Amino acid sequence: MWRFFKQQTRSRSPRLAPNQRFRPRVEALEIRCCPIGAKFEWSDPTGGALDPTFGSGGQVINSFSNYIDGANAVTTQPDGKIVIGGASVVSGSRTGDDFLVARYNADGSVDNSFGSGGRTVTDFNKGLDVVRAVALQPQASGASKILAAGEAVMGKPTGTDFALARYNANGTLDTSFGNKGKVTTDFGANEWADAIAVDGAGRIVLAEAHSGGIELVRYTANGALDTTFGSGGRLLTGNLSTRSAASLAIQGDGKIVVATSAVDQATGLIHFLTVRFNSNGTYDGTFGSAGKVATPVGNYDDAGGVAIDASGRIVVTGMEDGQDPDGVYRGGTYLLRYTANGTLDVGFGSGGVVYLVNPAGLIGANGNVPRVSIQADGQIVAGGGFSDGTDQYFEAIRVGTTGILDPGFGDSGWAGVRYSTAGDLHAFALEPDGRVLLAGDMRPTSNTYPIDVALVRFLASAPQIGSFTATPAPVTSGGSTTLTASSIVDHNPGVILAQVAFYIEMDGNWTLLGYGTKNSDGSWSYAFDTSGYAPGTYALAAQATDSLGALGNPVALTLAIQ
Repeated sequence: MWRFFKQQTRSRSPRLAPNQRFRPRVEALEIRCCPIGAKFEWSDPTGGALDPTFGSGGQVINSFSNYIDGANAVTTQPDGKIVIGGASVVSGSRTGDDFLVARYNADGSVDNSFGSGGRTVTDFNKGLDVVRAVALQPQASGASKILAAGEAVMGKPTGTDFALARYNANGTLDTSFGNKGKVTTDFGANEWADAIAVDGAGRIVLAEAHSGGIELVRYTANGALDTTFGSGGRLLTGNLSTRSAASLAIQGDGKIVVATSAVDQATGLIHFLTVRFNSNGTYDGTFGSAGKVATPVGNYDDAGGVAIDASGRIVVTGMEDGQDPDGVYRGGTYLLRYTANGTLDVGFGSGGVVYLVNPAGLIGANGNVPRVSIQADGQIVAGGGFSDGTDQYFEAIRVGTTGILDPGFGDSGWAGVRYSTAGDLHAFALEPDGRVLLAGDMRPTSNTYPIDVALVRFLASAPQIGSFTATPAPVTSGGSTTLTASSIVDHNPGVILAQVAFYIEMDGNWTLLGYGTKNSDGSWSYAFDTSGYAPGTYALAAQATDSLGALGNPVALTLAIQ
């Protein structure tokens, strides 16, 4: 157990202040909902709500062994199936921690067509074997292969080696890859893969960051070291004094972007470091200063993820491990966006940097640095783990293309679920339809085993009303006006609009007037009889609900009753 969790927090420092301690207690997963504002306390908008079509109320918790199972990585297939990678330990096992790769159906049920009971376990040398990254490798014909990368102890003094395995679509090891489906690579040091990516030619790139700098390894599509890359397939930078795990993305032109954190030799502080390499493994001199960009924003900047948008801009996420820039210790979340040449994008946030504080006062949790992905419309979604000092949370964040939190997602841009027992969030993926998937591990009870795989999925959207009108307006007291909500858009997959509710504000409280009737043009109307209302100006609101139960943002107008 110790080895399994220790590898998750290598080169990490605690994010809780010295006087804070986790105090796990037994409690079921539940939604964290915060009011959207004093005026709209009757119902919260739920773009970012737990997806009721996934598992049990948006959550999946399951064991593949009787001891320890955890997800360190997650990705989704084009058919909607979900692949996780991590480690599995059976109580009393002689092989220790083994590679765990498992697959779920789109609804969160275990895919029994994959491996044995939905999972496959791979041992390299009866030692510590842990998956830290997964990826799909498209094939010229047929289904994509599944790649799992991490580390393996091969019984020698240098510790762990790069470890890579490839699986067929049914979960069996692909014996045409490497040595009967497995590859280990030893360069004479303690090595592991933090991240994996597949380039346009099907070549496989692994990345790690350690105190000596960044290390990249590239393999051919079939698992042999690619000798055209770096030196014999390996690139090891000079001493960059890196302090966090590496994240990895490959541009359309084959250039490789790595994000991590490193010590500023002048100040001793730890800053974000983004490096770009040419496809042959040399520094890209057109990016930043000789291929490197260092960005200090706090005292201890801990990088977590990197993604590239359709315009070639690079987004890096991270968390503050020390005091935030305002001097408060809270583990604030950072999003940084760079132009294609490595300069901070002044059109994003404040000079290219977005600094976010959790609205519920949650603190960034140890080993749970936010990961990032970018939607087709350019909105940025990040996912990470947080804590209130007692309970722990899986959280997702969505911001627009200029860095403004999306008010239609969760609580003003934040969506979260509490899980309160011991565990961690390690992985994040954005599904093609925009739903947000978070993965990690949790202990169902505070001091017992097993430790289980935990998955959470949030809805992408909620029905949004584009237009809300009253006709006639103003209206004579005792008369009737028709309230109409129209131009309603909902991006959740396979849903229909269930209802539109109409409200009036009276003495500071919102009261339901009633539910609308759907019209042939897709709008919804409600006949508001003003009898009994004294002349004056009133606030009215409309809110839509879809067939998943997702609530859109309330849309308000003022109506004069004469």
